[in-house]
Amino acid sequence: MLMSTRILIGLSVLLLSACQLSPSYRFAGNSDYQTKDTAEKEFILQNAKNYNGLIAVYKQRLQYREDKETRLKLAEYYYLANDYNSSLHYLSVLLENSPSEPAYLLQAKNLSAQHQYKSAIDAINMAISSNPKSGEAYNVKGIILSESGLLPQAKEAFETARNLYVKDDVINNNLAMVEIFSQRYQSAVRYLLPLYQRGYKDAKLTHNLVFALVKSGDYGYAKEIVLVENLAPYPDIFLEALADVSIQPYAPDGSVGQTVMLSGARENSESFIVPAQPSATPFIEPVVATPAKTKTVSVKPVEANEAGNDVVGLR
Repeated sequence: MLMSTRILIGLSVLLLSACQLSPSYRFAGNSDYQTKDTAEKEFILQNAKNYNGLIAVYKQRLQYREDKETRLKLAEYYYLANDYNSSLHYLSVLLENSPSEPAYLLQAKNLSAQHQYKSAIDAINMAISSNPKSGEAYNVKGIILSESGLLPQAKEAFETARNLYVKDDVINNNLAMVEIFSQRYQSAVRYLLPLYQRGYKDAKLTHNLVFALVKSGDYGYAKEIVLVENLAPYPDIFLEALADVSIQPYAPDGSVGQTVMLSGARENSESFIVPAQPSATPFIEPVVATPAKTKTVSVKPVEANEAGNDVVGLR
């Protein structure tokens, strides 16, 4: 079966005014002031998620002058373009000469995306050592531990992130995924349903809630949500497909079967989404073929901004 998730991201722009005739702009990760035309061009590239274009912009900028923010931003865009080796290459200078929480955090995400979980844990622990109050770092740590199949430790990391004020919908979704991995579907519903009832109705959270409801046997409520939120043109087929999906965390020992592999993050912090039958869900795109008869699925986490900021991601 072919499954995947679509990831939507948004990058913030900082606008600075200066006492001069032509306005100057500055973007995150850019130490150089830009003309309005240059800033608007970069803004368009960011909104279009044109990572190749952004990579070219930041490579040229870094070639012109070495700058930590520019280098970090270049590494981030390589990561978002799924070029993890290049991202790690440009990060290596920062990690060697001026390591910081953002650099360690991005290193951890790259390593996790390459399934180098032990090294990813080491990197995220360095990020936490740099900033023990980083809810984002603990949230990412929870993601990596979940990918490693270490669910109790993952839950502990998510709870710590919650205490550090990461957004409710991000943390509750991730805690719900731990419960789903553990086949405690009613517990997952208890994390997700209050958010849905409070008005959090983005596709990611709603989809996971429907999955948990189906697996806990509440087809009636699940179908009602599918109809109200227009999640699928054929609700019964959609729910039947979800009922056949079995999800477990990735097995580090390489074992196969009913296993789910969680790929790396795409923003500052993350939350998971459950996959579904592609023909029944317009927001799911097929990418991974499964040779075995067992329904093995691939899940990609969706990230959020730092703790306390608005969430951006699959909405």
